[in-house]
Amino acid sequence: MAASMEATDVAALAARLRDEAASRLADAAAIATAAAGARDPGAAAAAWRPLLGTLRSLTAAFVHPANREAAEPALFDCLGQLLGAVTAPVRAGGAGAGSDRPELEVAGECFRCLRNACVQCPANQRRVREAGLITAVAQLLLAFPPPPSAPDEPYFTAARCCLQVLGNVAAGNTDTREAVWAATYPQLYLKFLQCGDAKTLDYSCMALHTCAGPSQVARLACDPPGVLIARALLALCSRPHLEWPLLMVTERFLKSSTLLAQLYEHLDLKLRLTLLDLLLASLAEESPSAFAEATTPAPAPFLMRLADELRTTGPAVLRLASLCAEAAAGDEEALLVARTLSVLCEATSEARGDSCLRDHPTLLAAAVDLLGECHRVGREGHNAFSLAQGSGGLSPAAHPAHGLKRDLVRLVGNLCFAHRSNQDQVRDLEGIPLILESTNIDDNNPFIAQWAVLAVRNLTQGNVENQEAIRRLERRGAAQSPLLGALGVGVEEREGRVYLKATSKTTPPS
Repeated sequence: MAASMEATDVAALAARLRDEAASRLADAAAIATAAAGARDPGAAAAAWRPLLGTLRSLTAAFVHPANREAAEPALFDCLGQLLGAVTAPVRAGGAGAGSDRPELEVAGECFRCLRNACVQCPANQRRVREAGLITAVAQLLLAFPPPPSAPDEPYFTAARCCLQVLGNVAAGNTDTREAVWAATYPQLYLKFLQCGDAKTLDYSCMALHTCAGPSQVARLACDPPGVLIARALLALCSRPHLEWPLLMVTERFLKSSTLLAQLYEHLDLKLRLTLLDLLLASLAEESPSAFAEATTPAPAPFLMRLADELRTTGPAVLRLASLCAEAAAGDEEALLVARTLSVLCEATSEARGDSCLRDHPTLLAAAVDLLGECHRVGREGHNAFSLAQGSGGLSPAAHPAHGLKRDLVRLVGNLCFAHRSNQDQVRDLEGIPLILESTNIDDNNPFIAQWAVLAVRNLTQGNVENQEAIRRLERRGAAQSPLLGALGVGVEEREGRVYLKATSKTTPPS
């Protein structure tokens, strides 16, 4: 009984709106346009505000699903007429023209009404499309003056409601989604992804996320406006309290190997770091079972591209040995190498099965060579690549070299898992001693010893030649640990066995 009464109310409200619009529409548009030109907000208010009460009642009624189902096509035709009538006053009124702009109020209330009418209602989504309202809504939003730099609540409230309409019309409906994309790309996103209002930014990303399927996402990297939009989205990911840019990148960009491979070319170092951070977080959060069953796996072509770059960009980190901590923290090229290594480590982890990266022609050699160079530079003097024990080590947030050798060891171990040719290649490259040298505790590389032990297992599993190569290594006695020395403990070897002995305390190198 209640649902039936609510439906009757909607029909009555729709009829009232139609009658009011028919009697006032032409005069209201003319008066409001003239009033805007004459800067007479009082005349504009008198022209538009009689319609607002009915619009607000309809907006409230459409909160209930039964009312949404009861809406008739004539209502959407009437709303289309209203939006057409306010377009000229909105364009003439300008942004930042004060708070009393009734044409924006009417536009905003029309948007709210449409927004509520389309929530989980395919019938109304279809009616909106058939009435030409998708184009009308998008054109009205494009008719808005450029977003103001100063706070302008009437302007941004109307813009937010308009963007919500587009998102709700496209949600879960292939036909309307494609219509929204055609009406909004690229001009609407270019206009509002640079504005200063956080909610408007978020709603712009919501509309884009809702109507961008795989083909639309791939298109972003194929033309200059799409690249600008993609770069703007990545830049927004570093801003707090914005949800939809992150969802757009993680749920759309990271699933499109076409977009990632082409977009990476157009990004500066800062945006590349942002993209790799998001990819790393996505890979780290993906459970092994979900990864194995995923219909959209990690973008292999993009990962292969990162592997290609490691040989050419990797040596850039060696200059960190001569930089102070402050200068090293600002070295974006070195940070990019470190982040690339982290991504490659996660992408080649044992849980992800047979990674294409294990068959990459140069990745393993590049990792072994860079690990050898890091060891060599670390032995030449006290620097970012030297063994640190008991000194606190480098700050993980401030120094690109923190964890670098650990990740190289981890990557070598991952690439050798159940891969005989890679196991043999490490032996041929004389990488086994480098892995064994990494079994010491190192404050600059947390858990490097554990990753080194795992790498030794992966190198020797089912490989007699590698096992024999380790047996043939020359015994040179027990290695002295600065950390044990600081505790007054020494190490000595007698008759093939290792013993601890008390010594005078030493000061570890700072």
